[in-house]
Amino acid sequence: MPGTRPSRPSPGRQTASPKGIRDFLDSRHGRHFADSVCEFTGKGQSLEDAIRNAVQLWNSWKIGRSIQRETGIPCGLPYLTGWVHHFGMLAEAA
Repeated sequence: MPGTRPSRPSPGRQTASPKGIRDFLDSRHGRHFADSVCEFTGKGQSLEDAIRNAVQLWNSWKIGRSIQRETGIPCGLPYLTGWVHHFGMLAEAA
C-alpha cells in the first residue's frame, strides 16, 4: 500500500498475528504465494511439502529499496517475512 508506512518489524519478533496472516493471504501478494504453492503441487509434491517449499522460495528473495520506500519494510528482509509482518502491523494499527 503506497503511502502507508507501519513501524518496522521488531528484530526479536518471530510470529505474525492471525489477522496479519489472513490479510496477507487475502492480498495480491498472498494470491501470488498461493500460485507458488500450486506450482509445487503441480510438480507432484504433497501440500505440506509444497507449502514448505513455497515459504523457502519466497524467503530466499529479499525486500528491495523500492518496496522499502513504498511500504517501510526494511530492505534486505526476507520477502515473505517482510510482507506478512507488514500486513500484521497494518492490522495492529487499525
